[in-house]
Amino acid sequence: MLQTSRPRPAPYGAACSNCSQTKCRCVRQGSGRCERCQRLDKECRPVCGRRNLRAAPKKTQLEEKIDGLVSLLTSTGQHTSIATESPAQIGGSLSVSNGVIPIHINPDGTSNTSSLPPPTFPRDIDTAPGAELDVKLSAGEQEECLRIFQTRKLKHFPLIYIPSTSSVHDMRTEKPFVWLCVMAVSTRSTSQQAFLCNLVRRELAEKMIYSLEKSLDLLFGILICIFWGNFQVQRRPFLSLYTQFAISLVFDLGLNKPAPKDADTMSDYRFHLSQVQPTRTMEGRRAVLASFVASSVVSLRLGRIDALRWTEHMDECLEKLTEAPEWAGDSLLALLVRSQLISEKASRSPWHNTQSGGGEAAATVPAEFYRKVLLAQLHELKQKIPPALLENDVLLLNMYDTELRIHEAALSPCAVILSESCSFYRLESLHACLVAANSWFEVFFTIPPAEYVGFTFATFSQLGSSAGALYKLSILEDGAWDRVIVRRTADILAIADRLAQNLEQVRTLAGLECDGGEEDIFTRVAGKIKTIMRKWAEKISVDFTGLEFPISTAQGVEGSNPVGDWAFRPPDDAWWTDILEPCAW
Repeated sequence: MLQTSRPRPAPYGAACSNCSQTKCRCVRQGSGRCERCQRLDKECRPVCGRRNLRAAPKKTQLEEKIDGLVSLLTSTGQHTSIATESPAQIGGSLSVSNGVIPIHINPDGTSNTSSLPPPTFPRDIDTAPGAELDVKLSAGEQEECLRIFQTRKLKHFPLIYIPSTSSVHDMRTEKPFVWLCVMAVSTRSTSQQAFLCNLVRRELAEKMIYSLEKSLDLLFGILICIFWGNFQVQRRPFLSLYTQFAISLVFDLGLNKPAPKDADTMSDYRFHLSQVQPTRTMEGRRAVLASFVASSVVSLRLGRIDALRWTEHMDECLEKLTEAPEWAGDSLLALLVRSQLISEKASRSPWHNTQSGGGEAAATVPAEFYRKVLLAQLHELKQKIPPALLENDVLLLNMYDTELRIHEAALSPCAVILSESCSFYRLESLHACLVAANSWFEVFFTIPPAEYVGFTFATFSQLGSSAGALYKLSILEDGAWDRVIVRRTADILAIADRLAQNLEQVRTLAGLECDGGEEDIFTRVAGKIKTIMRKWAEKISVDFTGLEFPISTAQGVEGSNPVGDWAFRPPDDAWWTDILEPCAW
């Protein structure tokens, strides 16, 4: 019996064009058409050329990609001129004019983009990246801004040491970003404030986000914005963001930890150059301590972020600042940090969270134990105050605010539950809140209104806490609490009225120039306080025209509780945005 030979598929690379395109097996019958083309009645044509079984060199592939890119840019007309060198030359480059982007080709086929130019940001400022900044202030105005910062602002929080002999040129050369921020928070003109505000944001974006710069210059500049940036004219919150920037720089610079002992030996094994300095300086110690205070104040007042975690090395920095101060501001800074540490402990303690409604269960240790420990620490701190600072207004304000922070949980509605078993302890705390808040305002009103321009965000937040505490004490409904004594000791409406009058005088006494079409921050805050006073009057049932207040438990209009739980719950964002965060940094 005769056996017919079975058709065999075409060898690799010899399939017809139709089978090759569809990735099908090409089976030929003699010299005619293949089985598939015959079945589909298609023309069976061989593939033009043979497949190149050897891949092109990497360099050739890269040259082809570059040629394609050049052709694409030329055809779309995105750039007016394109100059190329021969890709065959090792180290050739592709350059595109009108925003030149150099691409340097290495022998291994990789590209080096380390020399890429900085990006172009949208600008309403006629300065180019890297050029000397034009702050549109004369030399005399710059010197005046520096002196205002040294004499009026640093006295309220001495976070940086600027010798009295330092000039604007020295600041601009050694700490350019600090110099820019000093100009922004110290100028008297609202229009200049708005301009410098945009300039600070642009420089911060270029240095920290694009260039990934990490330096004490950046950190101090950000801290200056946090503490004094609330005096600007535009309305956009920035405190939480800038505080996170500051905390990030503290970590990157290693300021919260001891200096590494093996920095030199480990440098050969790193992919990136370490930003941590091998030694610790007084400047770095001030920076990390000021960052803690800034983050703690923002955390306690706004409640949106956590404070910088305290470390043993920060304890060492605090001791060094206390024992060997370089200038008078170091001693004050150390005391302010210690006071804020106690406030942080009081606010984060279990009994405080439980009584203010933040805890799930009652604390196992009685609240009085915590209070006694914190009060003992505060008393010890007061004993360590040097004679030169005993009458320091800023320090006294912080001490009274810390004492209020220790006792303020008694103002919470949740504390009423505990009143049956420890009513006397709660009464002591309520009276301590009254004394601390009233003492805070007594010290505050000794400060001339012209000095208000030096107040930090911390001072304004303390003002809100003290006012909120007095308001809560004035309307507290408890059979054991005498509201008449409260109003005779500290009339919150009289205090608010005096505060508004003082704030309205700041513009004239401090020489502020409102040339940008908007009110200054102090006038705006005074207006807010007057609005709040009207609502408080409804709640307290006070006749504005009378000299005496009635003893009444009237509740006023429904829902008229403008302050709410100020003393133990962060105010809402709208209130802080309108009053304390008006700047679009």
